[in-house]
Amino acid sequence: MEESFFRQLLSRSANAVLDQHTLAKGADYVRRGRVREVWYERSDDAGTLFGAVQGREPEPYTAAILIGLNGGKPKFDTQCTCPLEGECKHVAAIALKMLGARSEAYNPTPAAAPRADLGAWKPWFDALSADPKAPLRKPPTDAGLVFGILLRIGDGTLPGMQAQPVWLKPNKRGGLGAPQPVGQFQFGADPWQRLTPRQFEHVARLRMASPHYASSAWYPLSG
Repeated sequence: MEESFFRQLLSRSANAVLDQHTLAKGADYVRRGRVREVWYERSDDAGTLFGAVQGREPEPYTAAILIGLNGGKPKFDTQCTCPLEGECKHVAAIALKMLGARSEAYNPTPAAAPRADLGAWKPWFDALSADPKAPLRKPPTDAGLVFGILLRIGDGTLPGMQAQPVWLKPNKRGGLGAPQPVGQFQFGADPWQRLTPRQFEHVARLRMASPHYASSAWYPLSG
């Protein structure tokens, strides 16, 4: 495979083979001069880009990108002598070095947070006001803990609004902090004993909606 054709295929597919975070790290390595050298080796229907990249160890890592034509369709493979063994920032660095890409092009700006559709969860949020009822069982310790719900906008495999039931501790400034997930913070043998009936209902609904998540997980508020 001619080097010019290899470079063309790599340019088209770099963003598919390597994610933006890895490419950004590779671009930083290029910018800082950590790519010591790159060289290309070819065969009739394949080509391999090699590179020496200075990492944290005294000896540079050797990274490689192989592109082969399998029935005319390009097939990509990456390898590296670093602990990740491939698809790493060292591979990204040699790819960007060959392409001569500007490192600034691979420093992605944070995407705007998606607007969450609360849907059927709105009544659940409306019911999160303080509950005057007594706890299910009398807590033996930490009487100052406060029940709360943390919210965040997820990304990747779990996009959208997510919630996590937690216990919060009052801090010296008059606020609340040091969240501990409900179910992970242990009050003896029963982690749920401090919850009031209404609080337990909130937690139970989250858990039933996502039964495959552990008690300390973030729960998606979908539907």
